[in-house]
Amino acid sequence: MLIVLALLAAFLIRATGYPRFTRHDARVGAYVLDAVQNGNWIVQKDSTGEIASKPPLLTWCAAAVTLVVGRASHFALHVPAAISLCATALVLLAAGRKWWGWRAGFFAAFAYCVSPAGCSQLATARYDGVLALLSILAALAAFRAWIRGSGWTWFWLAAAVGTLAKGPLAVILGAAGLLAVLWERRSGLPLPLRGNHFAGLLVFLVLTGSWFALAYGQLGQPLIDKMIGRELVGHAVGQADGFSPWEAFLPPLDFLVTFAPWSLLSLVAFWRVWKRPDADATLRRFERFLACAFVAGLIVFCCAGHHRGRLIVPLIPFAALLAGRELADLTLPWSRRRIFQSATALIGIYLVGVVVHAHFLLGQSQAVQESLAARQAARLIAERLGADAPVTYVDSPFAVQFFLGHVRPTVSIERAAELLRGEDAAWVAICDFAKLEAALGPNEGILREVLRWPETGEPWIRVVGNHPWPSIHEPVVMLLGPLRIESQDFELARPRMPYRGEVELSFRGNAAQGSLKVENQGDTEQVLKVRVFDEASPKTAAELGCRLAPGATWELPRIRSSRDLMTQAK
Repeated sequence: MLIVLALLAAFLIRATGYPRFTRHDARVGAYVLDAVQNGNWIVQKDSTGEIASKPPLLTWCAAAVTLVVGRASHFALHVPAAISLCATALVLLAAGRKWWGWRAGFFAAFAYCVSPAGCSQLATARYDGVLALLSILAALAAFRAWIRGSGWTWFWLAAAVGTLAKGPLAVILGAAGLLAVLWERRSGLPLPLRGNHFAGLLVFLVLTGSWFALAYGQLGQPLIDKMIGRELVGHAVGQADGFSPWEAFLPPLDFLVTFAPWSLLSLVAFWRVWKRPDADATLRRFERFLACAFVAGLIVFCCAGHHRGRLIVPLIPFAALLAGRELADLTLPWSRRRIFQSATALIGIYLVGVVVHAHFLLGQSQAVQESLAARQAARLIAERLGADAPVTYVDSPFAVQFFLGHVRPTVSIERAAELLRGEDAAWVAICDFAKLEAALGPNEGILREVLRWPETGEPWIRVVGNHPWPSIHEPVVMLLGPLRIESQDFELARPRMPYRGEVELSFRGNAAQGSLKVENQGDTEQVLKVRVFDEASPKTAAELGCRLAPGATWELPRIRSSRDLMTQAK
């Protein structure tokens, strides 16, 4: 309860602090809205059309929280990583208590939580904390199967779920500890690997293969190019970042910092496993299993071409268990009461540090200032224009759309300039105003500013158009990905744009006087489904649809009444 309550308090403190919408939050936030709004649950894209670089487990978890809460928020994005942190701590508590006693388990969980690695998982929508949980679960299942000679299905199940979180690294980290089998040969009491893997492998292939087959069916070769080519292979061999030899020394340094101060105890534990192994055969195999898992994983990260301090997080649970045993030995003379009093005092200091960081120090960072600006800009747009206003997004940060609660594909400066040159009313959200003026050329004088943020001084973002806002009973145009939508006396609600499915557009307005026109400006066919809600009978919707070839246009037929509209739909 002490561990759970401490993590809950830290998470609430961080959640109520300054918003820090990082680029990782922006990516996951776009994926979540793509799943919830567009129905793209198998594989997602962000607002620029870039395919997700990782499998969708984290997106699914955050999307589930979003559906429960009712809207996208920082809370929904960060809950999966925070729950994974708490679950990993409880797994360490249970594993340490089973093999070395409750003290070792408690200190392992405590060290993992009260560390930079634990704190970072409360404030960022990242895959690493989820991978850490599934890697330690897979590893413990592998050790159990090694000792018993059966039960490999649990290992493959955990590895499959981990693969859906961050690729096949979960299999490597979960199985790396089995190198202790070779180490055990020197003890004179070798324990070879036994058991049948058929059922487990079948489970692994069904879970991961089914998802990949469905994802490939939706996106085809671009999925392989992104997830396997650029991410998996590119990060492994250094193509993504430009590998230099000295970076191979970064993972050990990252570990010392990310798990400080407990990383020093882990080094002592590694030395002890090597020099003075436990006399009990099972305990000796367990400590060697943990040491092999950590060292082998560290070598993998050192050899990879992609180095970031956060990537080392999935290895920390292995080190935390060994550090927990060292702490248990050091505090052996202490009573239970003294241990919990000391832990409570350290947790209090930790929570004070979280308060100072989340509510005071973070306010000076550029990421927080941009997040605050995006939130204020979104509020201004929602209050003055409406959350579903016909605004085309150009280069505005995705955080603005996230705080508005929707995702729309962004368009290039050139397409935005072409849209504004037209006679129909159009508005765009832009940050680089000078670039838009340059793209308009002699037509830059047509721009009219609708709103800006900040409202005084140099603006960070503007909404500008070729007509003043609002445009009453005049045609209004906007760009939605490859579609150019022109409407009069109709308002577009949240669109749905599933991949290789129907683009669903819902309009509400005066069907007798209004007009609708949708043009496909892309290079592929679009399947269009339009729902029209006539204000004369708002509870009744007419559904119309067609296939739009590149360059083709669909137009709502002229009607005189709701009855005519329903007749056209039929």
